[in-house]
Amino acid sequence: GCDGDRIDPGDTIEVALWLTSDNEDESNSIIVQIAFSSPGWMYSALTWHGIYAGSIYDDSTPNGFPVVLTADLLEGPGHPVGVVDVELSNVAIEPYCVGPGNAGAGPCECPGGACIGGQCVGGAHAGLSCTESCPAEAACVGRFTDGLVATLALTVPPDFGASDMVMVEPVVDMIANGFVEIPSSAAEGLAVYLACVAAGDVDCDGAVTLADYDQWATCLTGAGGNVSPECEPFDFDDDDDVDLIDWGALQSGFDSLCSP
Repeated sequence: GCDGDRIDPGDTIEVALWLTSDNEDESNSIIVQIAFSSPGWMYSALTWHGIYAGSIYDDSTPNGFPVVLTADLLEGPGHPVGVVDVELSNVAIEPYCVGPGNAGAGPCECPGGACIGGQCVGGAHAGLSCTESCPAEAACVGRFTDGLVATLALTVPPDFGASDMVMVEPVVDMIANGFVEIPSSAAEGLAVYLACVAAGDVDCDGAVTLADYDQWATCLTGAGGNVSPECEPFDFDDDDDVDLIDWGALQSGFDSLCSP
């Protein structure tokens, strides 16, 4: 019942998974776990990039879309109890046309056969090297170094109410399923703030109260500042700062915005 700026329920966001090596390591397989601090988001799609885009060995779970992320989604032997997560697993055998940023451009050409280990197996070019019929600025490669690995599409349901902030964290998966594991470390988590309530309601409890006033000082940036995501409800005039103009709006609208 409150008017104000908000992230509309039903919006879809993308989480991009990048791989960066400090030793110029190369690999053709990947296993990674991505954990969420709250259940309830809709997992809408998974898109692989680079050498993984054309793979037929995608063993990710879940693998049917869309699906609601819950703690019991991946229950089974060896899976931690109470964890809301998805697991990405893929192996690339065929060399693939890889361009800048590892955007997948299609498999390397091998008419009527398959390009395995850099050689055509079957088809008119059997026994010959795979033809690098890749677009300009792309190369026919079968190993992965640095770049964009995968993109996950996640939708916030219209009735989502589990939390106003959800942490999305990549986790190092210790089970390599027979493949040689390259020692790795996970990146820092991504905090996704849902400004889903009225302007001025920073604690997302559906009301603008004295508890919100208590947060004002920590969100003040001054004119021309840069408002942080969790403080966006205080940016009444949408100018990407929290200043005295917003303070005046908060004071004058305290009674009319929401009932405490």
